[in-house]
Parts: sequence; C-alpha cells; structure tokens
Amino acid sequence: MPQNVPGQNSAYNGSASIIVANTSNLPFVLSTPLPIRVLPWYPDIFLLGSDCSFDPAFPSGAGCSLGGKNSGGYSFLRGAITDTAGQIVFSGHPATAGSYYTIWLTGLGQFLSDNPPSLVTLNLYESGKGSKHQVNASFVGLAPGFVGLDQINFQIPANIFQPTCSDQELEFFTYVVEGGMEYSSGTSIPVLIPANCPAGTINMAGSWQLTANSSTFGLRFEADGQIIQMGNSLSGQFTTLTSPCVSHPPATFTGTLSGDAVILNVTEGEQVVFFSGTVSPDGNSATGTYSAPSGGCTNADKGTWSGIRVSIP
Repeated sequence: MPQNVPGQNSAYNGSASIIVANTSNLPFVLSTPLPIRVLPWYPDIFLLGSDCSFDPAFPSGAGCSLGGKNSGGYSFLRGAITDTAGQIVFSGHPATAGSYYTIWLTGLGQFLSDNPPSLVTLNLYESGKGSKHQVNASFVGLAPGFVGLDQINFQIPANIFQPTCSDQELEFFTYVVEGGMEYSSGTSIPVLIPANCPAGTINMAGSWQLTANSSTFGLRFEADGQIIQMGNSLSGQFTTLTSPCVSHPPATFTGTLSGDAVILNVTEGEQVVFFSGTVSPDGNSATGTYSAPSGGCTNADKGTWSGIRVSIP
C-alpha cells in the first residue's frame, strides 16, 4: 500500500489511510478516513502441506504414528522447495548433499530494495539435534515471470551428514536469515544420507532374523527386524516378535557396537531386555546372551540368542 495516493496524503497518525482519492486515478471517493493497518513484512516460505519423515530402512511406511525419525514417525511441514528439474522435494523424493535446490517464498522485497541489498542466507537445523549449518545462497531475488514471487537458490552442504552404515533420511528445518534475524515458516527439507560406514567399523545394518532360547522357561522366541547403524550407534525395531511380552509389535531397541561387541536394549512391552554378544567380522551373524528384569511378563528370564542378516540395505 503506498503511503501517498493521488489527491491527498494518506499518512494519518502513523497508519496508512486514504482521505480522498482522485476519481481520475481510483474508481471511488472516500469522504471519511479509511484506516489500513500496514504490517512489517518478512520472508515466508510457501507451504505444500505436511509429509511424514521417511526412512529407507522402513519402506513399508508405518505412517506418522510411531514417533521417531528413525521410524518414519514425525510429521513435518513441507515448504515449496524444488530441485533443478523442478520436482518437489518431499519424503519420496528427498534432497541429497551437494546438490542445488530452490526455495519459493515471498517477503524479500524489503531486503532486495535496500541500497546495497541486504545479504540473505539460509540456516538449516537438524531435527532433534539443533546443529546449525549456514548456507550461502547462489541467487536471491524475484522469480522471473511471477509477480510477488521470490526465490532462493542454494546448495545443500556436502558435509551436512555424519558417517552412517545405513541409508538415512534426516530432516533439516529451514530458516531464512537477513540482517542477523531468522525467519521461519516451520518448514523442513528431507535430506537423504547414503550409507557410508566408517573404515574399521563392522557393518550390521540391514534386515535380521533373531532367535532366543530361554534357559529359565525352556521357550523359544523368534524375531524379524531392521538394524539401523550410524557410526557405532544402533537402533531399530522388530516387526515380528513371538514373545508374550509384546502384544502389539513392533518392539524397539537401541544399542552400541564396539569392535565386535554388540549391546542391544530391547523394549518389550514395559520391560527392557538386555542383549549382549559378538558379531562376525563380515557383520552377517551374531550370538550372545540376554537377561530380563524381574517382575512383569519377562519375570527375570535369561538365555541365549543368535541372529543372521538376511539382507543389506
């Protein structure tokens, strides 16, 4: 809204008002002031709805009900972000490190009209960690052929990921930065992190079949599941578990791998069962023992377990 219109000055007590407009320029005449509130503008990324976080290790897609980025569990707002071919970036078509993308937004006019223009950059924050990656834009300006549409062309940093033994899809919240101020629409960009197991680390990532034999009750349990490995950290879930403690699979677990020694803490119902053992040098098999706490359905159970990897991501 211009601060001046033909006919009369429209400034009134710090607000924009039209007192009388010249009928040769505007098709109406206002005999009384018409206050119009003018808000300061700021960058705002266009939204394309919500989308689940998607992890390649769980291609069946359990929806957004599991709660956890390694389980395809979080729902994120998707901004209007496209690749160089014009395809929308979302969980089924994630971004990749080192590649170029475009954010479509509005509200950059104030910064672009500064003399000289204000520096506009991006900050990407990894979901759940808060680690910041500053991104310098290769282009900031008006989108050619579109009135009121701005665009920011940028490159995902090649070092945005950490070593991982499993394909991962990480979420990075996008913030437009100008003059040291951050502006966010709450949107995020999914970035696919390909498997790149650190040298000297046994790779356990993949689909596994586990068998446990109880020395306490003489029972046999079987489980099928996925192991996600990031460096020496393990996580995942058992999609099928023949255990009386789990009435509604999957059971989830976290763990560590140090050399060939593996530790898994498996949550069965409300109990956490402790698994420990050793892994073969090729990462295709493992054996060990397990123990459960007293009380509940685990009832101080203990025994041995073994597992084989049936597929590698």
